[in-house]
Amino acid sequence: MNKFVAASVIGNTRSVSQLNTKLNHCPPDNLHQYTIVGQHPSLFGIVGIKVSYFHIRQLSILVWLFLLVKIIAMNKRHFLLLAVKFSAIIAMLLLPAMPQDVHYHDFADQRTLFGVPNFFNVASNIPYLFIGLLGYLLILKQSQLAIVFSLKYAYGLFFVGVALVCFGSGYYHLNPSNATLLWDRLPMTLTFMSFFTVIIGEYIHEKSAQQLFIPLLVTGMFSVIYWYWSETVGHGDLRLYILVQFLPMIMMPLILWLFSSRFTYGHYYWLIIGCYLLAKIFELADQFVFDALGFISGHSIKHLVSAIAPYLFYLALKCRRPV
Repeated sequence: MNKFVAASVIGNTRSVSQLNTKLNHCPPDNLHQYTIVGQHPSLFGIVGIKVSYFHIRQLSILVWLFLLVKIIAMNKRHFLLLAVKFSAIIAMLLLPAMPQDVHYHDFADQRTLFGVPNFFNVASNIPYLFIGLLGYLLILKQSQLAIVFSLKYAYGLFFVGVALVCFGSGYYHLNPSNATLLWDRLPMTLTFMSFFTVIIGEYIHEKSAQQLFIPLLVTGMFSVIYWYWSETVGHGDLRLYILVQFLPMIMMPLILWLFSSRFTYGHYYWLIIGCYLLAKIFELADQFVFDALGFISGHSIKHLVSAIAPYLFYLALKCRRPV
């Protein structure tokens, strides 16, 4: 008999190993259902959720069997993307919960100028606002753009998210903490998911992109809210947020490599991804850059470099044509 459990989860859910220990001591008649009550109430109220649990090994086998079946009906390009996606999901499930590093908020440049704490980390967000507005006005006013018009809302939301990053990230850097970081990550997730939708629509399949847009947005928003909630109850878990942020960054280069765009200036997407990776390098080298340069930190440069990415997208939209 499979150890399948319909569990009502309230607050913190206990681990699969703890659950299986409980199940091994359950009478057979009670094996079909087990109720878990967390130690901490949810911030958003007590919510009952039906969750299915399998052993991680069973889940892995099921996923890979599914992939073997799908390869029969799919070409190799689609299968490769599906394999990468499910491999990343399985890896996330196998990893232990990862709380936010307590030193994450300790930035190298904490100087106060003109009464603004962490001035350069705050001010370096301003380019996001202007680039976001430029892009949104372009999408709103230009009817002859080379875009997938059924995804016009995704293009628009991308630039809205870019503009909101200015306020969210600026607010966070005024007083870095998990509570303010929530408002930094929400608009960034809007931009990631919108951009990923555009890539899918331009390179793979327009209708699939339309169908995936809302689920991608909801998953992205949920990953940020779930992370924040998990921190407030003392069991921080970044895994889903990391998956939502980095899985598209792995899949997008594959999509650009395996598929052809319907528009010119496709090489700009490689430049955009390059800007993102370079920005990450500056973020990791925050203290090193500040020590080397003295007047600006790696994190401030990260903001400036990452703002180049949406500007490149804006330029591409202005210049490109259908293939």
